[in-house]
Amino acid sequence: MGHITTVSTRLATLTPSFPSKCPKASPLRNFSTKIYPFGSSFTGALGIGDKGLTTSLPKLTPKSVEFLQESTDPATGSVLVSPLPSSSSSHQQPTSVRCGWGHSVWTRDGDLFVAGKPHDFQTLLRMNRLPVFAVNLMNWMLTSFSVNVGVAEDDASTVAAGMMKTTPTRYDLPEGVRAGGKIAAGAGLTAFVCEQGKLYCFGLSAYGQCGSGTEVNNVWSPTPVLGLHSSLPPPPSATLPSDKKLENLTSIGQEGSIVDVGLGLQHGAAVDSLGNVYAWGKGERGQCGLWPDGGNTSYAGKVRLRRGRGYDEEVKVEGVECGMQHTAAITEDGEVYIWGKFQGGVDTQGSEGQAVDAFWPHRMVCGRSDSKVISIATASHQTAALMDDGSVWMNGIVKDGRGETVYDFVEVAGGEMWGGEEVEIFGGFQVVAVVGGKEAWVLELRETGRGEGGDGEGGEEGGEIDEAARWGNVERADFLDGWEGEGKIVDLSMGWKFGQAIVVRD
Repeated sequence: MGHITTVSTRLATLTPSFPSKCPKASPLRNFSTKIYPFGSSFTGALGIGDKGLTTSLPKLTPKSVEFLQESTDPATGSVLVSPLPSSSSSHQQPTSVRCGWGHSVWTRDGDLFVAGKPHDFQTLLRMNRLPVFAVNLMNWMLTSFSVNVGVAEDDASTVAAGMMKTTPTRYDLPEGVRAGGKIAAGAGLTAFVCEQGKLYCFGLSAYGQCGSGTEVNNVWSPTPVLGLHSSLPPPPSATLPSDKKLENLTSIGQEGSIVDVGLGLQHGAAVDSLGNVYAWGKGERGQCGLWPDGGNTSYAGKVRLRRGRGYDEEVKVEGVECGMQHTAAITEDGEVYIWGKFQGGVDTQGSEGQAVDAFWPHRMVCGRSDSKVISIATASHQTAALMDDGSVWMNGIVKDGRGETVYDFVEVAGGEMWGGEEVEIFGGFQVVAVVGGKEAWVLELRETGRGEGGDGEGGEEGGEIDEAARWGNVERADFLDGWEGEGKIVDLSMGWKFGQAIVVRD
């Protein structure tokens, strides 16, 4: 769930004097970057400290989030926690953020920081069903003990999966590795691209969703995703590689630098600089796009996107997004391909016309004939496309409780709604956010008319309503209530019950 535009690119557009790579003495010295968390705090993912676990932030709230580092006392073996020095220098301020189900991830000056529960999401589901006093008790127990994140031991206690970090804490990266590219967060799963373009992943991996070639409960330390080379055959479904195969995959390495990455519930996908798209993890609903009957893979395989009368023309991909159980990609020509749960059209032979899964990527038509897709974003069960005329089109599961699926893309918002602002789209849980400057709107794929006069909000009595006006619900984001527009929102991510924004203020 996310979007495909880099934050560094957006930062560079704030003023003509902004360099794309800012030295210490740059025009950014007149700007400050601030983190604005919002939503439920019981997961610790807001990063506002232990006292914030019982305080929800219903609106975008400026917080002085303290970034911490951990070290081990050589004499006692105990974990020492100390704050990292703050700085107004641009390269030492957070530049991107991503929210998963129960954790947040930031990048800052080559370091990766986490808050919340980066190795667990089942506990969060159970906690969500408990009364408040029980949740508070569990949080007290979890935060009363210290455990180092990023531990390398494979036999690390499973209790560690339940621990949480309530303040952004630097995660141990492999020696010489600096986080410098895209990041993604899923259900107890994190991925990041290092400055050299190599893709790493850590977290839950019972279905191989870390792409490390193994199926284990947890991958504790960042590990390279294997199989990112177009010369390799597709991985066999539900088959773990042999030791010799793992050694071969490791020696081959990546073919190109990774330029985009997305994480779903239990699968991942990435795009390299050569236009190849890869997927790995759980694929029973077709979300990996590698086999005709689904299956899992513990290392990446190349997904074939083809077009032409004989489907013999391979296309180059520019960006990729993952919903919970589906995947979407945008090509360098602005075409959208989708595969996974409920993405195979409607089964007209069935008695109820249910949507079916798509196990292969197929091209979707978005927007009007004279418009072009410029970016995509996935929500948990939906996909959104932003057109060059500013309109937003969506498909997926309708948010009305009935489970209806809209297969073809429909318009949910016209470009005139943004008041001339240049906007970007960001995926969340069941919603998509549109951000332009200091404003944000939330879009839902919701039916607003029934197609017959008098039967829906948009219809005229006795006549048919316009299909373009039938779908979509657009509202100013409720997390902006009381927002004074203190700066420009340059990055936004929405997790399960919370979110984070990065705002640049002058």
